[in-house]
Amino acid sequence: MARGEVAREFGLTVKQIFYTSGEDDILMILEAPDAEAVAKWALFVSSRGNVRTRTARAFTEAEFDAILDHVVDHLPPPQR
Repeated sequence: MARGEVAREFGLTVKQIFYTSGEDDILMILEAPDAEAVAKWALFVSSRGNVRTRTARAFTEAEFDAILDHVVDHLPPPQR
């Protein structure tokens, strides 16, 4: 099966693949419609028994700025 084919079947797009040294062998940058699609893909890939997965949600700089703006807007005023 071609690299990325399984990911596509679960609605994910493979953006980049890095082969790494150390604790992890491969780092895949994926784009997904939602967390559920990632969970389904990770469970399927892991179910074969020879792969373990770890996932992390990444935010663009603009997405993270929006998150910070929301948090700052809800902080109480500073104590004096």
